[in-house]
Amino acid sequence: MIKAIIFRFYLLLLPFSLLAKTLEENPVVSKHSITINNTPIEYQTAAGSYITQSKSGHKAKVYFVSYFKTGEDAKERPITFCFNGGPGASSTFLQLGGIGPKKAALDINDASKRFKIQDNDLSILDLTDLVFIDPVSTGYSHALDKKKEKLFHGVERDIDILSEFIRLFLIKNDRFASPKYLLGASYGAYRVIGLLLNLEKRKILCQGVILISPALDLNLINLGDEEDLTYIFSLPTYAAIASYHGKIQENDLSHLLEKAEYFSKTTYLTTLFQGNNVQKKDKLETLKKLNEFTSLDISLIKKSNLRIAPSVFTKQLLASQNKLVGRFDGRITGSSYLNLKPWSEYDPSFSSIVTTLNSAYHVFAKNTLRFEIEEEYRILANVFPWKGFSQGEIAPSFRDDIARLMSIYPFFKMFVASGIYDLATPYFGTSYYLSHLNVPLRPVYPIEHHIYPAGHMLYMDKAVLPDLKRDLTNYFQLVR
Repeated sequence: MIKAIIFRFYLLLLPFSLLAKTLEENPVVSKHSITINNTPIEYQTAAGSYITQSKSGHKAKVYFVSYFKTGEDAKERPITFCFNGGPGASSTFLQLGGIGPKKAALDINDASKRFKIQDNDLSILDLTDLVFIDPVSTGYSHALDKKKEKLFHGVERDIDILSEFIRLFLIKNDRFASPKYLLGASYGAYRVIGLLLNLEKRKILCQGVILISPALDLNLINLGDEEDLTYIFSLPTYAAIASYHGKIQENDLSHLLEKAEYFSKTTYLTTLFQGNNVQKKDKLETLKKLNEFTSLDISLIKKSNLRIAPSVFTKQLLASQNKLVGRFDGRITGSSYLNLKPWSEYDPSFSSIVTTLNSAYHVFAKNTLRFEIEEEYRILANVFPWKGFSQGEIAPSFRDDIARLMSIYPFFKMFVASGIYDLATPYFGTSYYLSHLNVPLRPVYPIEHHIYPAGHMLYMDKAVLPDLKRDLTNYFQLVR
């Protein structure tokens, strides 16, 4: 009798000990329920890792958490693979930020406040099964030979190992018949476009992609302050942020953005294009308009040669109050502690969120996923140098490939979401990129671009999440 009791007790401990230590062999499975849109949903989670081999023969343990709605034929259910960016970010931001069925409820204006894990009734689990994947070197994912982590750091290397993981996942979970989607945020958007094309080469087709605050042109990002388009794309966001903080008087945000966009693509563009050959009167006119749209001192704008870098804007907008504004979300402020430094020393809209979400993930893993291990969970990892996304390197451009896919597969559609107050991936730059795709003419345009009054991680904004969920619901109804 005593032996039987001890044996049962040992079994109860398994999810928190033995199984957790061998996630790649035994994913930890648990069952849950949630109510979404007034409909009760039963679902099953699985947390585990698959040993995945790159085409060069190197192996890695790729960690994932999946959410499958139960009570339906899984083969008929859409399945969406989700990735954050960085490129060294784990998928925690999306998973606990607003896309998954559990949410780390926190105040984005002060993420240092206590959080709690709660049901997310605005999750898209009612629309699609979800798989959140941590790329190699993030989360619990790592190279089997940890001395070879860097062999997975790079645009093509990352795409190669993750596309192989998706193929394995589809086989192991019998989901090849399911409609397949990819969701990526920030650099994760570039990642999923690359995955989309790599999977197509493997004859695995996706019905669509969802891109949130996408970083789509890595070469432009690499050039940074050396590229005039950086300033053109940022100006409407500068105006929105300045207006939010009461630095310019404009009650109608839509009208303000319309004016800023028009100025950016006309007068500002031609002025910067002329460089040192610009006429004095044109330069003075541009100087005056930049002051009107940003509220920054004319002397500072003049000293910057009409080119206001985002790091300078975030430092200088509220400098008189000794405050910084966020790069990820310009509505959020923090104290400046290096007053003599002309650019921002940190991002108040991101720094505290990372530490809070890291704690939240450990609570979530133990209480919801039902496992606990001593291995460090790397919510955000330094994976640089990242081959193909380092200074002096040219990253692959996927523009022609996207157009080709849309021409060959008429069912394919793209959903894009941007935040007005996001300076990391300004919405105006995303609009420019999308408008320059050679998209085939169709009765229904294959690209949706939604712009929300939010920052970079717009899915974490409780005021915006209902609108995002509504638009994603319409998208999934359209593509199915």
